[in-house]
Amino acid sequence: MWGISTHREVKRGFALVERLRYDPWSVWRAEQLGGEEHIGWSVDSYLLAAAVDGIHSQLKSKKLSSSERVERPKVEKKREKFDPNAPVASMNLKSLLPEGW
Repeated sequence: MWGISTHREVKRGFALVERLRYDPWSVWRAEQLGGEEHIGWSVDSYLLAAAVDGIHSQLKSKKLSSSERVERPKVEKKREKFDPNAPVASMNLKSLLPEGW
């Protein structure tokens, strides 16, 4: 009775799952990039950090040392490549859930 019954609901579910790859607050995306320190970091955040570093460098009139730059989370190389064409049956969807579920 309460299950997914319409095509529109299925499309919406797929759209929400697809959004996880791009949402800066997605825990799944953060884990794919290397850890929880990536939560909240979007492309805009990286560009803003670069702009702040550039302005700070111009004010100092010299190159910034690594300790003077805005700290950014380091992206780790993925061990497992995501294949968007893979069937859902072969995906490890349990990795999207918190531990203990």
